Amino acid sequence: MQSILVVGIIIFTGFIFGQIANFFKLPRVTGYILAGVVLNPGITHLIPQNFINHTDLVTNIALSIITFSIGGSLV
Repeated sequence: MQSILVVGIIIFTGFIFGQIANFFKLPRVTGYILAGVVLNPGITHLIPQNFINHTDLVTNIALSIITFSIGGSLV
């Protein structure tokens, strides 16, 4: 699977799950976490394991953004 397609699937799924969480009056971060669980290569095999192994920098940046978003929703 091409890397750009995998990134698109991840972003789209995160967006959809964030909107669903927002619809149920939950923070969008909850939807992002659920999307991560659903896209886990050990559960659904939608995202190849070798893609996960090569995205350490992107993972750290994404976690930083999510942590910032969680901190903003606590106020």
